[in-house]
Amino acid sequence: MAISTNGTIIARLAGGLYNQTLSNASYNEIVGSVKSAADINSLANSLVATDFAGKTDAQIATVLLTNLGLTGVAGLNNWVAAQLTGAGSTATAKGAKLVSMLNDFAMMTADATYGSYATTFNSNTAAGLTSSQTAKSAGGAFATAGAAAAAAAAAAAA
Repeated sequence: MAISTNGTIIARLAGGLYNQTLSNASYNEIVGSVKSAADINSLANSLVATDFAGKTDAQIATVLLTNLGLTGVAGLNNWVAAQLTGAGSTATAKGAKLVSMLNDFAMMTADATYGSYATTFNSNTAAGLTSSQTAKSAGGAFATAGAAAAAAAAAAAA
């Protein structure tokens, strides 16, 4: 699993909330303004306040779990929604909670239920981050970033 650098956390947010890897231009714009964990939380807070304004905690949970491929886990949507609700009623609290949950999820690779999902999430995060840091990269789909990177590496090695 990758070290949770600011870039890694930004890639997790982009994947978890939008199912996207960032273009190089977007990544550079965001990472240039993020210097600390507080800035990461501020970014997540802003995303919740603007892009998810008017959405319920259950709707945000559905987006997150859909993008992580976890919609088939019974009761998980309610649990994630409850975590967001428990964090507080403001976008500030919810954004920071999303960062925390994504970081915690990345650490679950040995878990019997979530381990394979967390491993895929980490693979997609690493591939998405590499793509985002590559000059002129246009970004792409987060859910297939790891598989696409593995296929490209295999083709290059052949």
